[in-house]
Amino acid sequence: MGVPLLLPSFLYEGVHTDHHRPNCYGTEADPEYVPFGRRAPALILGSVVVSWLGPVALAFRFGILAPLAWVIPALRRPVFERCSALCINHRYVRRVPLTFAAHVQEAAACAVFWISVALWWTGWLPAGAFLCWLVASGAVSGINAVRTLAAHRYDVDTGELSMTEQLLDSCTIAPGDRLRARLTDVGRALVAPVGLRYHALHHWIPSLPYHNLGRVHRLLVSTLRADSPYRATIEPGFTPPLRDLVRRSRAARPDDRR
Repeated sequence: MGVPLLLPSFLYEGVHTDHHRPNCYGTEADPEYVPFGRRAPALILGSVVVSWLGPVALAFRFGILAPLAWVIPALRRPVFERCSALCINHRYVRRVPLTFAAHVQEAAACAVFWISVALWWTGWLPAGAFLCWLVASGAVSGINAVRTLAAHRYDVDTGELSMTEQLLDSCTIAPGDRLRARLTDVGRALVAPVGLRYHALHHWIPSLPYHNLGRVHRLLVSTLRADSPYRATIEPGFTPPLRDLVRRSRAARPDDRR
């Protein structure tokens, strides 16, 4: 699915692992973390607005930069380090080399781009198809940006955190026991179907398959003490952590925003 969407898996493989490394989490080496809670609110808004342009950036990456990097050696390193990772931290530099499979995915995504252009040029593909792809992909990217903002507290500006500190900086979006809460969770499952609702648990046990996260969460809640760190990560929905993030961003001192 990644190739026709111009989102091949190599953009994530070897990148997401850095987000879980204790010596990378919350630092410039973390691809999926920006201390939004200590920065100006404009940065939060900007990250969501820019995410809508994600499809355009992907089209440029695989349609233009990929073939240029193949024939211009000077471009290969910057394209690899700066344009081969799905991340929100613009300072992140990819270190894990691209595998043979990654190069195949890159070539396939490039082929999808130019074959689509050729089909449009010859009249086989209407221009409206590109608009539909742009709108649909942009909407998905925007939703992903908002739900990503609810995955952490984004209050860390230094590295070397303990596992408990990493856990407390993450969020669990889980419903209560009431029927209304469980019905509301159906909508959250549509927004975040592959486990982002249990992001704190994912950081605690990264190897746990996403389809078991809900079951393990319920087991933990039924057995852990009321003062356990994991319980402090639980939020009733996406709105409370987002609202808290904006509040902390507004309250951040100028010195903290550097």
